[in-house]
Amino acid sequence: MFMKNKIILLGYGFLGIGVHHESKKRELPIITTKLNEKNGIIQLDITDHNKIEKLIETEKPELVINCIGRTDIDYIEKNPKLAIEINSIGPKFIAKNCKKNGSRFIHISTDSIFDGVHGMYAEDDIPNPQNLYAKTKLDGEKNISENCDDFAIIRTNFYGINNSTKYLFNTMLKKLYNKNSVVGFSDVYFSPLSVENLSEQILDVGISNFKGIIHLGADTKLSKYEFCLLMAQKLGFNEDCVKPDSIDNYSFIAKRPKNTSLDNKLSKSIVKHKSIEFNDWLEIKKDEIIQLFNLKNM
Repeated sequence: MFMKNKIILLGYGFLGIGVHHESKKRELPIITTKLNEKNGIIQLDITDHNKIEKLIETEKPELVINCIGRTDIDYIEKNPKLAIEINSIGPKFIAKNCKKNGSRFIHISTDSIFDGVHGMYAEDDIPNPQNLYAKTKLDGEKNISENCDDFAIIRTNFYGINNSTKYLFNTMLKKLYNKNSVVGFSDVYFSPLSVENLSEQILDVGISNFKGIIHLGADTKLSKYEFCLLMAQKLGFNEDCVKPDSIDNYSFIAKRPKNTSLDNKLSKSIVKHKSIEFNDWLEIKKDEIIQLFNLKNM
């Protein structure tokens, strides 16, 4: 599939910025939206169905990529209404408009839809969401499959350099930098990609002819403890600051699945950019990470 017409990217957040940059790198025409106004980016709220309909109808994009999602798991557990609007109903409405206007739809879902009992989940494994966040994301998947013909639902997990404290990498980096103790769960596993690598693969899927559900992730799983320990080792921090523990010893409002690692075999025949392991990404990016972090914390 060769992209001749424009892309509409919904959501200029952590992942959306990566997809936007990758689109620009490939010289693909792209229109980007964000909840709050920003120079050159269209303001759009996914709950504003009229604005979404008008945007897709007017621009008639070849591809729509939805990176919008409400992800604050514990908040959602007690306040599900907005998450349902954003994670379930919004994707359904986008899917309907993509079908009406002949646009291909790429939607970003999550590895959290699985119960975490055995891990390395394949696309045909049966989801079993353990919290309201995961349930709203799974409902969004179902709504897309029922209302759109040309779609790809991407289940994934990701990390990268970001200012927000709600993301694991930056939170752990700041603690290591300040020589604070870091607890990594030794019984919680995932198989994440860097934002840059994931953005490459998302666009690879977007310009392919693949339809259905696809898992994008690293080739191997990591525990959260191993993730933090690798950070300390590769970036030159004190490894003794990283302590293993079990998630069972902590209380969260929402239940967390323990092993949401994904089997990415299907993706290897679809994407052109191979998955980069966390260990290798740290090796590639370590000088840039230290330099950026030092400058921000001087």
